[in-house]
Amino acid sequence: MLYSVLVDWKKSRRRPSVTTQDLLTIIEEGVENGRITPYLAAYIASEVLGVDAYETGYDDRVRLDEPEREPFVLTA
Repeated sequence: MLYSVLVDWKKSRRRPSVTTQDLLTIIEEGVENGRITPYLAAYIASEVLGVDAYETGYDDRVRLDEPEREPFVLTA
């Protein structure tokens, strides 16, 4: 859904069907729901607002955060 909203917003900047505030709210909800990472949300917000990505808190460091998993145990 977020992608289609972004595409529609980019296509119709003159007459957006979704306001900038609505789009930012959707992005924020995506972060809260865990559907989008905070650093990606910051990058998208910078595109929407037309500012430098770093002004929104965007950080382009490589992330190696993996969810903790139970160790794999091979049983015979």
